[in-house]
Amino acid sequence: WGWQTSSLRMRRRSSSDENGK
Repeated sequence: WGWQTSSLRMRRRSSSDENGK
């Protein structure tokens, strides 16, 4: 499930961006 890993990684990055902001 490559798309799942990518989605989780992207989602995690998005969360970090929101928290950082």
